[in-house]
Amino acid sequence: MEGIEFDAPSLSFPECDFCDSILSRYSTSTQDDHHQLCAIIGTMSQELKDQNLPRTPVAYLGAACSSPDRLPSYSDHSPHVIDSLITIPSLVLPRISIPILKKKGELISNVLRVLKLNYSVTAGAVVSGLKCVAHLLSIRDSVNWDDISQLFGILNDYLNRKFSSYFMRETLKNLADMQRMSDEDFPYRKQLHKSLGSTLGAMGPEVFLSLLPLKLEVDDLSEVNVWLFPILKQYTVGARLSFFKESVLSMVALIKNKSRQMELDGRIISTRSADALVYSLWSLLPSFCNYPLDTAESFQDLEKTLRGALSAECDIRGIVCSALQVLVQQNKRIMEQDDLTGTEVGIAEQYAIAHYTLQVAADNLRVLRSSPCNLLTVLSGILMESPKDDGGLLQSTIHEFYSIADEEVVKRIYLKTMQKLLTVTQRATKAENSRDSNSMRIDDSSYDSRARLFDLAVSLLPGLDAEEINV
Repeated sequence: MEGIEFDAPSLSFPECDFCDSILSRYSTSTQDDHHQLCAIIGTMSQELKDQNLPRTPVAYLGAACSSPDRLPSYSDHSPHVIDSLITIPSLVLPRISIPILKKKGELISNVLRVLKLNYSVTAGAVVSGLKCVAHLLSIRDSVNWDDISQLFGILNDYLNRKFSSYFMRETLKNLADMQRMSDEDFPYRKQLHKSLGSTLGAMGPEVFLSLLPLKLEVDDLSEVNVWLFPILKQYTVGARLSFFKESVLSMVALIKNKSRQMELDGRIISTRSADALVYSLWSLLPSFCNYPLDTAESFQDLEKTLRGALSAECDIRGIVCSALQVLVQQNKRIMEQDDLTGTEVGIAEQYAIAHYTLQVAADNLRVLRSSPCNLLTVLSGILMESPKDDGGLLQSTIHEFYSIADEEVVKRIYLKTMQKLLTVTQRATKAENSRDSNSMRIDDSSYDSRARLFDLAVSLLPGLDAEEINV
């Protein structure tokens, strides 16, 4: 909140009423945010008085922290309301002694809840929020990493992608240094990774990896920062598909070259380690497909690579299928205006989803819809030739793309599939009538083909009407 500066009074002096001190300083201001602050603090003071509660800093902090539950009752839903609710804790926290704050854990939890209202605040309120976080970090016990990781997440939320790379650069390096400590010296690995994850969400993977690289170029693969992969998988959101195509897949090519050389040198264990790194890099694809910012611009270029990978690399088919499903499903949900209420969504994901307007989702689906013929040809071919469809991922991916494909495309492929099914069935019937050993082998093959064709036909049903189904 612009213009709000308030020094904590010395605790050795008698404290004036917090409300009076705010009103005396800002009641004559001409700024709207100051008027809103005075109105809200005045309401809090009156409520405390009506309930015969002492108007202490702790009481005002409690009132500010309970106010989010009553936000719908405020007639003014401008950002200044939420700004005031974040500014009040920043002004009152320094007036409360550290022993009292440490004792009132529930109060601290409520402060954190207020700070998470930062989705619609002004720059001034961000400053107030950062003051709160800084104050709370300064009073926490050094071993209480549960609190620290939570506060660190809120700090990153306030800085967001625009400022996090500048302000968190050195902090990120310090956190990475902690990762190198032994479990005995540093038993808070889970909380550390959560803090790093919130930084990744705020910075985005491009900046994050530029500051804390995987180090895939090293000769000794044991020096690669493999511990970053779980963090990248869990916390990447709102990334760019073009970065995956240009950078991550370049890393895949680099490691594949190393793997081939290691195999030629007879280094079997190192070869397996390199192959595991290739798989780990590909495993990031579903995360990069989690509300990416450039689907309409970059998917077609990436799709060519994915088709090649689906055909040639059976080990990563499940990963690619999962990623493709995420892309289609998320854009469909936006178009259907699915309500995410009740779903726990982090701040980084909120920012990414906010980018997804109806127009953005429509543009994305238009591009995804233009690719089904090529993708579906590959997926259908794999389904027909593969001995099994691991977890049904091939069939469910085909189902998702047919659900957005042009109706004429779906109808044409469905008719072709049913014709093949009829041919295979007729061949099986002829074999059934002759009953020699060769025809038994043909019958087994026909049974498998019929089963796969039937699975493919079932995947097409969502894009067809009743008349087209009954061919």
